[in-house]
Amino acid sequence: MSLFTTTPDFLVREADGDYRPAGTLVLGRGLRVADTAGGIPELLPGSAAETVLVPSGGDDAGQIQAALNTSRRVRLAQGTFTVGSTLLLPSGTTLAGSGTGATQLRVTHNGAGIVTAVGALLSTIESLRLTGPGKLVGSGTGIVASGGDPGPETQGIALRDLAVEEFGGSGVYATNVGGFVMRDVAVHRVRYTGVHLAVTGGGSGRWARLDHVSVSECTDGLIASAFSLITLSDVGFWTLTGNAVNITGGAQHVLSAVRVGGAVNGIWVNGAGVAALDGCMVTECVNGFLVQSVTGATLDACRAAGCSGTPLTVRGSVSVSVDAFVSDQAGSASTQPHLLVDGSATLVTVTSFRRVNPATPPTWEVDVTAAGGRVVFIQHNFDPARTNSGGRFVAL
Repeated sequence: MSLFTTTPDFLVREADGDYRPAGTLVLGRGLRVADTAGGIPELLPGSAAETVLVPSGGDDAGQIQAALNTSRRVRLAQGTFTVGSTLLLPSGTTLAGSGTGATQLRVTHNGAGIVTAVGALLSTIESLRLTGPGKLVGSGTGIVASGGDPGPETQGIALRDLAVEEFGGSGVYATNVGGFVMRDVAVHRVRYTGVHLAVTGGGSGRWARLDHVSVSECTDGLIASAFSLITLSDVGFWTLTGNAVNITGGAQHVLSAVRVGGAVNGIWVNGAGVAALDGCMVTECVNGFLVQSVTGATLDACRAAGCSGTPLTVRGSVSVSVDAFVSDQAGSASTQPHLLVDGSATLVTVTSFRRVNPATPPTWEVDVTAAGGRVVFIQHNFDPARTNSGGRFVAL
């Protein structure tokens, strides 16, 4: 049996405008069919909808912008491209490099590096290194994606296989975007926030997903407000001088395998409808986890270690389930409880909580005196003499 089957319905357009059967099935994008000198069909990169650019040795902003204005896909070859002005990414356009280790887009001015058009639909930036003029130079942001307030809304923005570094503002800023995806992106050495997501003027249905993203040497890692849904999976925040994760408002947020190492506050979720944290870890921060004013939250197999403040705080929330949480303060000098439940939080259940005390144990290992009702504990190793209960600590 032949491995290949001729498909006469697939046609190739000749130079004179006539068509003939190609006998070739093409899968993928960014490919075109041409004939070799011997008349054998072959696949080649590029198409009429793609423009391939090479560095000019001078300011490349003009040639890149001209290509973005006329092509659906602009591919940057290997090398360093210098841009002295902000690039505007039109709707439905892809700007692609040849890999973060091969293509560098060096921004020499103090403004934003790349801005998506307001109201853009399905625009993508991928496979390149975006380098600003310096962490302490100017106040420009690496990538800005914005929708109008009110409308038109920007939708379907994807950032993939990118490195964003050395900007005097933030790394990535997205506001009023309905559908924002970051995958395999590293943000490094920006002055303010690594990734900033915001919704202004109300609205619903805005969502963002971050997969395999790392943020380091910034002030704050992720600030997100009023997005309906935020999903973080395998995301890391390292060496920050502010907060690592601060999510405010929204209907539902899912955090899986989020890791924080070195920040003031670790993972904070405030004012959300539902929050699910699974396998998240915070180390060497002042405070670890805060779940505040959330109407339904689960923390499964999370860990806080080396916090100088409180590893886990549940504040003013309703219906919170904590399962298999580890608070390891062995190398810390913290005098704060491992778990604080306050702000009249209600319907809090804690299962399989394990604490490791610092060399000098805190006065209270757990403090639930300001909870709004009973806090139920199922399997734990708290010292009963170091439990500040106020009649609200119930062990089953």
